[in-house]
Amino acid sequence: MSRRRAIALAERLGSRVAWYSRRTAGRARVAVRDVLCSAGARFRPECLILDCASGAEASGLFSEVAAVVGCLAHYEARPGLYAGLRVDFQDHGLYYEPAAGANWWEYYFEPVVIPPASDAIERKVPTWQHDDFAEYVELEMPRDVAAAVIKRHIRVKESVQNEVDRYWAEATKGTGAIGIHYRGTDKWEGAPPVPYDAVTAAVREARVAAGAARGRIFVATDEQAFLDHMRAAFPGDVVSREMPRSVDGTALHKMAGNGFRKGQDAVIDCLLLARCAQLIRTDSDLGLFATFFNPDLPVRLLGTPL
Repeated sequence: MSRRRAIALAERLGSRVAWYSRRTAGRARVAVRDVLCSAGARFRPECLILDCASGAEASGLFSEVAAVVGCLAHYEARPGLYAGLRVDFQDHGLYYEPAAGANWWEYYFEPVVIPPASDAIERKVPTWQHDDFAEYVELEMPRDVAAAVIKRHIRVKESVQNEVDRYWAEATKGTGAIGIHYRGTDKWEGAPPVPYDAVTAAVREARVAAGAARGRIFVATDEQAFLDHMRAAFPGDVVSREMPRSVDGTALHKMAGNGFRKGQDAVIDCLLLARCAQLIRTDSDLGLFATFFNPDLPVRLLGTPL
């Protein structure tokens, strides 16, 4: 190993160790405050400011939405500690486009602002806690709880909702459809890859169970090869929005291109999946959030996280 590479690896390891140290210390402080608050201690209320991850730690869109939902749930559970919250995904991250505005959360969703109390002090959510919020939603939060938080606080922008309505009416003819979300590209880092044939088999099983030999199949995927496979397996039945897709394994959110458009495509695909009669999905935050936007959606998860 070259000296330069060894130094780079050591710096990266040191950075991660420092991050985990901050996370451990931060979690301890939050736990102590929770105990003291439950015992009747009074604190000056805080207004939480949630930013998105950035730089090397920048996250996919629905990982960021998970952090918002987790932060809102954390806030609601601690009325004695907090009195105000604002989501401010400011001028950075994978979806930021200067021409579209400074806070990219508001490209797709209405502002999330809980007005602060007059004596509240602002506290920016640290990176470790942002990640804890997202991980709790992704791995532990019950579906009905996440759906309720979304219903109370998160509103889709009218322009985005109009495009969802338009596409649904034109592509599915307003009828029930089987929704497929296949997350490929770099997802193997967090879950074993699901063979394409396993998805086609699941669709055929769903059709048998529903007593329907044909019907619309709405496919949301980041892999062009998977979409081609589905079209060949179910000719004439597959519908999918026109958008850039990976042909070389590069994750869409890491590819060059218009950040605003990439985020909008993800949100619209998620909301369309939520409208389907049933959902077959692989492990992914986008597919997970389709079940949060529609908690009654029948769903089958293929594969399991590592």
